[in-house]
Amino acid sequence: MANHSPFTIPPQAAGSHFTIHHSPFTIPPQAAGSHFTIHYSLFTIPPQAAGPHLMKKTFPLTHPKIKPARLADSIRAEISKYIKRERRKELPEGVDFWDFDCKVGADAASADEQHISAVSKAIGQVLEEGNDTVYVEILVKQATRNKPAKPDKPAKPDKPAEPAEDSEA
Repeated sequence: MANHSPFTIPPQAAGSHFTIHHSPFTIPPQAAGSHFTIHYSLFTIPPQAAGPHLMKKTFPLTHPKIKPARLADSIRAEISKYIKRERRKELPEGVDFWDFDCKVGADAASADEQHISAVSKAIGQVLEEGNDTVYVEILVKQATRNKPAKPDKPAKPDKPAEPAEDSEA
């Protein structure tokens, strides 16, 4: 492998506790058996290959100094920030918007599917039930709008119909 960096492990490091996991750096033969750790990666995952974005989290609803209602507010704020961050991401070609599949419950087993607009209310319901935790799962997916077919001509008349007058004879 070619040396991509001027960094090399000095021969004095031989016998020390270093391990190399993945590195473009050259290792002198004297340091080959040492335990030297370098956390370095040349790989990045393009957004298209990263797969679906998923948030799975169990939030505590108990704290020695913070009231549960304020904890629920902070959970809602964190979820709101996550949704805004995901909506800002660039849309692939042919996609109209980012959609979200959500589940909320006391734990993963009891989580029910919710629309994104009902997540906040569902967190409040879990809090009212007296649970110590709330589980939130949000899966981001691509979606396109289903536009209704347009009729050829509008159905409404140009002038509103006048009521018929009753003629008394």
